[in-house]
Amino acid sequence: MSDDETVLVLTTYDPNSDSLNKIAWPESGPVDCRDWDANPKHGRGMPRGVGTYTLLDGIPGALGSLRWVVVRVKRDEIDDVKNRGHNHGFDTGVVVYSGLWKGAFTMLSAAYPEVFKANAVVDTPGSWGVAIVGDRGSAAAPQCYGSAVAGNAGTALVGDRGVALVGDHGRALAGERGWAYACDHGVAVALSEGRAEAGAGGWATVGGMGRATVGVGGTAKGSTCCRVVAGDRGTAEAEAYSHVVVGIRGRARVGKEGLIQVGWLDRDCRRRTVAGRPGLNGILADTWYEARDGYLVPVETHPRVAPCQQR
Repeated sequence: MSDDETVLVLTTYDPNSDSLNKIAWPESGPVDCRDWDANPKHGRGMPRGVGTYTLLDGIPGALGSLRWVVVRVKRDEIDDVKNRGHNHGFDTGVVVYSGLWKGAFTMLSAAYPEVFKANAVVDTPGSWGVAIVGDRGSAAAPQCYGSAVAGNAGTALVGDRGVALVGDHGRALAGERGWAYACDHGVAVALSEGRAEAGAGGWATVGGMGRATVGVGGTAKGSTCCRVVAGDRGTAEAEAYSHVVVGIRGRARVGKEGLIQVGWLDRDCRRRTVAGRPGLNGILADTWYEARDGYLVPVETHPRVAPCQQR
């Protein structure tokens, strides 16, 4: 079966819940999808990575936890499905990649350089627009429900309820109720009720009632009524009525009526968590805290210490 007879199809599933398309995706090898029906909620996939990302399984959701799957499918087995937008269905195929979005993007951009053009600006008007570029490019789908994808050091911009994805050192920007995801050392920004996720060393910012998540050494920031999470050695802050979580040797700050959780290591190097609320046990609002000896202490009280040296 030659490459001219097949096409790579991108799809996703959430390993932490039942897949909407009811398919048991293998790590690699053949997959049979013939038990799915014509309902638009089943069997979604995007040939060459071009399609409506907002219709993929697990979106809306935590983009960083999704499993991204690339399937090699015979061209004559790919069908349009009613009300499926830009996405398609197929009966059988061979899984050639399963993992993080970055790996899937790398495979697709190498296979279809004409789609993932470098140093290009794409502006797709209208709802459900799709804009895709390669490394260092800029992709914009400014209308509602748009999808923008850019490679390393790229920029992806979408409007309300859209999905923006970029590789390492990239910038992902989404409107209200949108999803912005950047890989390591990237920047992800979403407005009110949106989700922003960035990898290690990244920066994630959300508006009111949103969720921001970053990896190790990252910075996460939220407005009011947010959930903000940063990994080990990270920094996380949010305004009133928010929940702020940070890992080992991290620093956290929250406004009034909020909650902070900070990780720490005991003398046996076991991971622990300490939580606090402004107004209880001397915890102050809008003040930076870190964990030491199982207690929250203002960061100016003690310098940071190496892991397992905390007593």
